[in-house]
Amino acid sequence: MIDCLDYGDYDSTRLVDYAEKIGNTGVIRRLGFIDDHYDLDIDVPILDGSIRNFLLLDPVMPYIVKKNGKWKLVVNLSDRELEDI
Repeated sequence: MIDCLDYGDYDSTRLVDYAEKIGNTGVIRRLGFIDDHYDLDIDVPILDGSIRNFLLLDPVMPYIVKKNGKWKLVVNLSDRELEDI
């Protein structure tokens, strides 16, 4: 997903449609975080209040305490790692 967004060659409406069709809130959450962090213009749907658990931003990296409450993600990448993506 990051590579696609990095090149700027994507249809944001289609991207959100695919994310919703997958039916996995983790995809929506990560897309929303990426949209916010990189100041992209993607209309990611806001999460409903029923989601209580936090997911790892990067599932293969170790747990870090830094959390993003808006997208219910554990941001387990450093600011430097996020900027290098």
